[in-house]
Amino acid sequence: MSIFGQRVSGSGESVFVGGIEAAGDIQTSGSLLARHHVSGSGKGLFVSGVEAAGDIQTSGSLLARHNVSGSGKGLFVGGIETAGPLSVTGSSTFAGNVTVKDDKKLYFGTGNDAYIEYDEDGTDELIVSGAAGGIDIKVPWAVADALTISTLPVGNVMTFDTTGGSATEHAITSVVPHSFSDDMDLADDKKLYFGTDDDAYIEYDEDGTDELIISGALGGIDIQAPQGVADALTLSTNGSAMVTFDTRGDEETATFAYEAVLSAGGVVGDNQQLIFGSDDDTYIRYETSDDLLVISGSSDLGVKLEGSKLTISNADANAVGGGFNGAEDGGIADSYVARVNGEIVTTLLVNIDDLKSSATDLDVIGENDTAAAYLTQITTAVNGIIYKVEMVCVETPAGSNAATDIDLVTNTAALAEDVAYTSTGTTTVLIKGEQLPSSEWEAGISARTSGSFDAADVPNAYLYLANGEATAGDATYTAGKFMIKLHGVSTF
Repeated sequence: MSIFGQRVSGSGESVFVGGIEAAGDIQTSGSLLARHHVSGSGKGLFVSGVEAAGDIQTSGSLLARHNVSGSGKGLFVGGIETAGPLSVTGSSTFAGNVTVKDDKKLYFGTGNDAYIEYDEDGTDELIVSGAAGGIDIKVPWAVADALTISTLPVGNVMTFDTTGGSATEHAITSVVPHSFSDDMDLADDKKLYFGTDDDAYIEYDEDGTDELIISGALGGIDIQAPQGVADALTLSTNGSAMVTFDTRGDEETATFAYEAVLSAGGVVGDNQQLIFGSDDDTYIRYETSDDLLVISGSSDLGVKLEGSKLTISNADANAVGGGFNGAEDGGIADSYVARVNGEIVTTLLVNIDDLKSSATDLDVIGENDTAAAYLTQITTAVNGIIYKVEMVCVETPAGSNAATDIDLVTNTAALAEDVAYTSTGTTTVLIKGEQLPSSEWEAGISARTSGSFDAADVPNAYLYLANGEATAGDATYTAGKFMIKLHGVSTF
């Protein structure tokens, strides 16, 4: 071993096979090589530091209170300990551990642009400070676990997979929940997937509809609101609630602050109510026990129905016959069947324009020589037990030689136009044209069945309009409209 009392200096290469011990500096402009330990004052201490223009190499330990620097390579098999900066402008190889003491920084960059530090006196965290351009962690390409974040005892917490088919198809797999204390941004037209097989996703569709798309899985979408909360779920716009779901009490409610438009209709379940009024003043409900739709009026004013046209139709009238079905301009314009308080009212709006009238009394009116020239078939199931019939002229019948004395009758047979309603089957005369004031129909004139009306043969019979008089010849109606009402009673 070589021993020097104060300073060791040389401008060339210095080789110390046995080692170096000095209380002062060791300085050389060449290379400094020691096979064993380098120490000063017997304790491996360099008060002024170590400086070399060439390599610094030791298989033992290097201890300095101040700077250690070299412009060549540094090879330290045993280790380095310094109280000052360690500076090597070349490359350094360490076969053992490199330790940076608590609250000391490992700097990067000529201007100490970034560093790594263990903050012992503060947060007990390892601090990696990014430079002005940030931190770039470059992971290898096409590796299943290109970057892994792990912890004990869980193991791998997050794994980055770069085996995707392109630079944008990589997977990040995490086995623990994540909490975000600030916003998280997902780029336009990119999806946040849910499920191992990408079963559902959320996406902002910038290139398409500008909508936020929430795709349901095969089981749909289940939004689970908390129980017992006044505003358990709120849909709002611009800070104002549009729909609020209240889950307090036994009957949850949804409050709409805006008009609700149902383009595909809506369904209220059996025996459930559609309620109106802040105090549940009225409701609409379908009752399965009675098979009825119940409309409850308010306690003070009842029910008021408004509209330019109010139609009550509980069923379709039986079909019109082929000889009166409107192949010409005339026929049945509209038909309604209404059931009100046990009564069934069948309303037929009839237009005889362009239909035919023969010259013979009692002949059926209809399409020229066409079979089944009836308005409808009367059945108990649809029309009830008929007890009264009414007929009103809305437009005066007209046409050269056309009969204006028109009868309303039923017959158990399906008769053709230009056939007498007394020729076959059983006939029931409901209203005769000759009972009118002038024995003919004019707009505004109405008639009804007599008080002794016998409807025993009306069930399952067919309803006809027929000539109530003979005329000078066959004719075609150019006008004529009627409203016919059949009053029946439903069976009970």
